Amino acid sequence: MTDAENTSWIIDTTDENFQTDAIEASNDCLVLVDFWASWCQPCRMLTPNLEQAVGRFEGTVRLVKVNTEVAPETAQQYQVANIPTVYALLDGQTVDYFQGVIETDEIENWIKQLLRHRELLAVDAMTESDPQAAVLRWNALLSDDPDNPVLQIGKARSLSLAGDNTAAAGIIESLEERGFLEPEAEKVKAMISLASNNDTNQLDRLRTRLAESPNDLKLKLDFAEALAAAGNYEEAFQTALDVYSADKAGIGAHAHKFLLTAFKALPDDDDLVHQYRRKLAMLMY
Repeated sequence: MTDAENTSWIIDTTDENFQTDAIEASNDCLVLVDFWASWCQPCRMLTPNLEQAVGRFEGTVRLVKVNTEVAPETAQQYQVANIPTVYALLDGQTVDYFQGVIETDEIENWIKQLLRHRELLAVDAMTESDPQAAVLRWNALLSDDPDNPVLQIGKARSLSLAGDNTAAAGIIESLEERGFLEPEAEKVKAMISLASNNDTNQLDRLRTRLAESPNDLKLKLDFAEALAAAGNYEEAFQTALDVYSADKAGIGAHAHKFLLTAFKALPDDDDLVHQYRRKLAMLMY
């Protein structure tokens, strides 16, 4: 037994206490669950490495030790067939695991990757609710990993949502220099493209002009783009679809391109996107 076992972030649990000690605790911090047994020699070899690695994080990571003889129901729940097995829990869910004996430094690096994953999830969620604050968090992450495209895309998305599309476009253009864009970067690029037409006064003017000239397809497409920039996606999609239906080979080709761009700006599972993709496909074929 080591002194580390007496620290507050290392806990021996039971079947009765596992829910509180591990699953609920993982809503507040990263929890590692170590399945072991007293007769298991590899478990005894892993223990000091695991406890030393966790100790380096001084309480920001919790280690919950599950003796499979003391807590058989928990071991069965996790389908533990070989020990030692170490699971990582975040927000009540298993996010990763390893089996066997690995060295302290390797465990520490694994923990760092898990913590980075949690930070990414937190900042990504903040991007929607408070994009300006999220930009600062993305900057902090980028200070340690400036060339990481995932972080750069996250920052670009936050900048766009915060209204700074010039800076967001600069990041996307830099990423495009590699010769490709990730799907998430394509979404941000689409967001920037739509936002460039976001002008409430222009939208009102276009609506008035279109009422006077309802058959002007170019004007109608401009109106669709302005609607999308303002977030009125359903009306925008229908308006652009009408343009495409009326003149597929002419201005309709631009309407088609606009629709594909606008679809990218919304989540992949968005019902409206699915609905209008089907409508567009029916007109195409």
